[in-house]
Amino acid sequence: MKKKISIIVPVYNTEKYLEKCLRSLVGQSYDNMEIILVDDGSTDNSGKICNEWAKKDKRIKAFHKKNGGLSDARNYGLTKATGEYVGFVDSDDWVDKDMYRSLMTGCEKYGTEIGWCNKIRVYSKKNKQESYILKKEGIDAERALVLLLLLSDPSACNKIFKKQLFDDIEFPKQKLYEDIGTIPYLIDKASRVYLDNIYGYYYNQQNDHSIVHERFTVEKMDYYYNVKTLNNFVIAKYPNLREVSECFFALSLTALITAMYCQRRQYKKQYKMLVKDLGRIKYKSNRYIPLYKKIMIFFDLHHMGWIVNIVKKVRG
Repeated sequence: MKKKISIIVPVYNTEKYLEKCLRSLVGQSYDNMEIILVDDGSTDNSGKICNEWAKKDKRIKAFHKKNGGLSDARNYGLTKATGEYVGFVDSDDWVDKDMYRSLMTGCEKYGTEIGWCNKIRVYSKKNKQESYILKKEGIDAERALVLLLLLSDPSACNKIFKKQLFDDIEFPKQKLYEDIGTIPYLIDKASRVYLDNIYGYYYNQQNDHSIVHERFTVEKMDYYYNVKTLNNFVIAKYPNLREVSECFFALSLTALITAMYCQRRQYKKQYKMLVKDLGRIKYKSNRYIPLYKKIMIFFDLHHMGWIVNIVKKVRG
């Protein structure tokens, strides 16, 4: 019998996108699955849409709770999940019809606790960007961690996980960028990871809230604390991965510094903290940092972030 997979969908005020998301889930070619909708205190029609779809399809279970944020909704969904594997979908995104069949087949074939596929960033109907190209193979957890750092892909949504991995790990509550504080540690806990070449997950960038696309706020320091903790963890447990880890940390810091630059006087303490940490990294000799990024780091360290912002606009 096919192993059951639970798909957890946190929902908060996404009535514009929710039905497209749900159509992509109920149309999956993998049939042994449950879809757990966690309405996280929506104030629009999202909760009503969840109830309507739960009535139409017995695989769908709708739950409603007080707003607690994405991490809290995911953690709540995990307590309701009955599948051997779990997956996560944001309610404004959607998935390819064969994504979960392909990932589950690969996990069973290679005996892995995690499955990971390619994703596509959707900026508009005509503007889509493929993220990278994975090939079908089973790899050990250390190599998977290297890929996560080099591809900068800690996302939970283009992956599936054996549910037992969450026995002592949960998404950090009341924190932004929760995936960085969770997914690397799940990979570390797993013995093997399956990579799949299917472009399975469609990431809706029209509703994007990334670091570089919004004004800086002090809450975005959650990202800094997460990537710094991860960097320290990787270097302590995998000393041979220091260069890879510091590449990810350096590029994360430059993204934050660039986002903060125009408001650096308002966030003087945080700005100095980021620049100080960036200055500790031996970026010039790092094999994994591209040359143009090294130049951007140099400008950031010498407080010339205005040049970095111009270059980023030119590069698009």
